[in-house]
Amino acid sequence: MALLASLPNNLIHKVKPVAASDSKLREKLCCFFTNALLIKRKIDRNDPQNNPINKILNALDNGDSLILFPEGTRGEPEKEQAFKKGIGLILSQRPDIKFIPAFLKGLGKVMPKGDHLIVPFNSSIRYGKPTHITDHNPEKILAQIKDNFIKLK
Repeated sequence: MALLASLPNNLIHKVKPVAASDSKLREKLCCFFTNALLIKRKIDRNDPQNNPINKILNALDNGDSLILFPEGTRGEPEKEQAFKKGIGLILSQRPDIKFIPAFLKGLGKVMPKGDHLIVPFNSSIRYGKPTHITDHNPEKILAQIKDNFIKLK
């Protein structure tokens, strides 16, 4: 929500936060309030339409901008987690798309994982520059993204 709130009003309709599709109620609320792209947590090899990577690629092909968290989920406040390979796979398949790194500080304390109450706390968002990937290898893409985050810290 903080990332969406930081965007100019004329861009909001084109931006979709990517979130897990856990329940029908959550799906309806997320889609109504945030225009979210909801994906399954696991790859469905039997149904390519439900494959999270395919859904993300289709949204990008439709001109949507996406908010993706390389860690895949929220963890302990202010503790960085390992990046998942999904963002590397996505960018390796769409190398013409730029990514914009964003470093969030203090937001894990504003609304910790599992909590449904927003708590006042100092927080900030720092955006990097729009960047093309420099390699098509997903592991090297993850290293490039991680380097961008380190520079934003």
